[in-house]
Amino acid sequence: MPYLDTLVAERRALWRDIKRMLDRAEQEHRNLTAPEESRYARATDELALLDERIEQVRSQQTRTEEAVAALAGITGRSPDMPVPTTFTFPSGGDIRTWATEQRAVDTSGITMPSPVSSQFWDRLRAESVVLSSGVRVLPVGEGGKLTVPGILTSATVAGVAESALIGDTAPVFADVELEPRKFAATVTASSEVLADSAGDLRAILGSDLTKQMAETLDKQMLDGDGTGQNLTGFLRAGTAGPSITTAPTADDLLDIVTAYEGNDGPAGTGRWFMHPTVWAAVRALTATGSGEYLLGSLGAGPGRSLVGYPVSVSTNVPATKLALVDTEQVVVGQSMGAVVDVSTDVRFSYDEVVLRIRARVDIGVRDTTGVIVSAIS
Repeated sequence: MPYLDTLVAERRALWRDIKRMLDRAEQEHRNLTAPEESRYARATDELALLDERIEQVRSQQTRTEEAVAALAGITGRSPDMPVPTTFTFPSGGDIRTWATEQRAVDTSGITMPSPVSSQFWDRLRAESVVLSSGVRVLPVGEGGKLTVPGILTSATVAGVAESALIGDTAPVFADVELEPRKFAATVTASSEVLADSAGDLRAILGSDLTKQMAETLDKQMLDGDGTGQNLTGFLRAGTAGPSITTAPTADDLLDIVTAYEGNDGPAGTGRWFMHPTVWAAVRALTATGSGEYLLGSLGAGPGRSLVGYPVSVSTNVPATKLALVDTEQVVVGQSMGAVVDVSTDVRFSYDEVVLRIRARVDIGVRDTTGVIVSAIS
């Protein structure tokens, strides 16, 4: 039986007990006896606790349903659906079917159905170093902005003696405003390439499109300079960490961890971001005398970690920066998960099909002290 149903059943049984006791006293034309008064008081207290717990569970269920609905609105898929292993460029048959369906309802051009576009977004998240790192992705209304609340300085909590004045402190708020910007690309392919039998080549085209979009978004979200249509990457918005000369040493790494944890950076959401050459230098660190590698493992595969924190390696992280980041403090605003459109008209005379992919995102840091960025000189 679901937990909520169990709580409701307990409350119903308790209320029946209370009602029987009150009805019995009324039928006998008397007040409650002392033991009954005690039972009644305990039962009403328990009833109030059950009411409170039921309300909490119902509120949690509502929030969960809203979150699932928001996710479905962004991606077109529920959380329990598996992430597709690849995004395949649509076939000629797919395009003809969509064109027939959409033009039947008086639309121009062809927009891929939501499940197809969401498949692209799912693969994009898997390919992107930033989007797959655990950062928060929040929906933003089309063409709008989203203000994410943050705290620059917290309230001060202190022990207070009886009847003593409680100190008044005012937290300083530092809201993050996300205003998604558009990133887009087009791909042109001949009708022969999109023939229904050309599945392998279509998969290659789809994979390349996914990779290129992920590369661009990573470059922007990591270290974009904020000019023009560029985002301001979180590596530019963080707190300066201990400086590093030439290549990181074991002491440098421990100093960065100390700075991160000194700012109350949580262990569960901390993550390193570094360039492949920096990761190679870290893996090559050896102990003085024995010459043994300091890294217990040479960091094979996605399970690589350093000083207890997982490591993300990307060429889009500048080789002059090394960061330890609380990914909980990094927020991505997304007003368009991924919209994929197809046109058979633009290159009609060449018998070619044009596919366009669009995504609108922005990124911000709620608390810059949770992003420690060390410069490598």
